[in-house]
Amino acid sequence: MTEGLQAIGVLSHAFQTPVIFPIDLLSNSNNKLRVVNMPAQTRLDNLYKYFLPILWLSLILIFNAQSVYANELHFVLNGKSVHIEKKPNQTLNERNLGVGFQYEFQNFHKYWTPFINVGGFSDSYEKPSYYIGGGVFHRYKLPSQLLGLHFDAGLTGFMMTKADINDNEPFPGILPIISIGNNMAALNITYVPKITDEGTDLWFMQLKLKLAKF
Repeated sequence: MTEGLQAIGVLSHAFQTPVIFPIDLLSNSNNKLRVVNMPAQTRLDNLYKYFLPILWLSLILIFNAQSVYANELHFVLNGKSVHIEKKPNQTLNERNLGVGFQYEFQNFHKYWTPFINVGGFSDSYEKPSYYIGGGVFHRYKLPSQLLGLHFDAGLTGFMMTKADINDNEPFPGILPIISIGNNMAALNITYVPKITDEGTDLWFMQLKLKLAKF
């Protein structure tokens, strides 16, 4: 677990921006998530040094995998949020309309499915927010009499922009994700912790529709 915290620390230093991650896995911190905020001085240099090599390696693995595995492209309709414990007289947008795409590497493993995604939506303050990232989930097949439904649980990592965080400068993060659906459509649900003084914890939902299988 300590190695995981060190890796996230490297990522935070590389981008000199807020990083959100669950530290309750590493210490007794009352199930809170921490925002690490550092001064922005060398973002561009660190972007080339740390992030782009990882991106190129990911793309190489993706294209090599396409000839071996059956993959799926999904259209993602954003979104609906439910804010938890809003402040009195606080008005937050919960119709987070937007679109995106999710590309899944089916049959990569019997139970594990990696994915990459990209999209945008209207955030809690009705400002545009954009993300690009990926992750992996574990698929659980539900009883056959339930219309072929399955339940997925995993983690998603991302780069995101938000108007209320460093004036739309990209920041990295990692969050849990669950999904329930069948081979044509599913509902994605993500827990997002409070990351600014004005914000609240929330549940964020997306509708995922399969477009094609390769």
